[in-house]
Amino acid sequence: VRDVYAENITVRDSNRGIEIAPRWGSGQISNMKFRNMSIQTRFFSSPWWGAAEPIYITANWATQDHHWTGTIFNIFFYDVWMKGENGVFLYSNSSQKIAPMSGIYFVECGVDIGVYGNLSRPMHDFRPAWIEGPGYVKANLSGFWIEGARDSKIEQVRVEFQKPFKPYYNKCFDVKNS
Repeated sequence: VRDVYAENITVRDSNRGIEIAPRWGSGQISNMKFRNMSIQTRFFSSPWWGAAEPIYITANWATQDHHWTGTIFNIFFYDVWMKGENGVFLYSNSSQKIAPMSGIYFVECGVDIGVYGNLSRPMHDFRPAWIEGPGYVKANLSGFWIEGARDSKIEQVRVEFQKPFKPYYNKCFDVKNS
């Protein structure tokens, strides 16, 4: 998939907003631009994939035997405003020799995290992907949780945690191995 342009889109009442998540095979996912969007998410329940992430991009394996060996690069988000029960989630399996995810850009975007339903659960949901256990883990929530996304950029971005402040609210930007 390459050369995709999406503009003037509203996503409402979703368990997960935009998802880019290849799981096996190879190839390139590149040159995607998302502009002037509004995304509102909430947590429904754990049988459904997603933990209310407005944007979810992962380069991970489907199973121990089915690996993704391609790359995701040059993905742009401009003027995207997000409100939900979780933040942006970027994850790449860092055990690979090449950087499977790079060049993810957020410019003039905003993330508001709060409790908007009665089933809110602070967690990271890796599904559909292979990890030990049920596919999701209890976790503190950050505006941007990024692991293994090389050469990426966040510019003119606002992160806000709604009051009352919850004990599982974490950092605005939680970045590892990127």
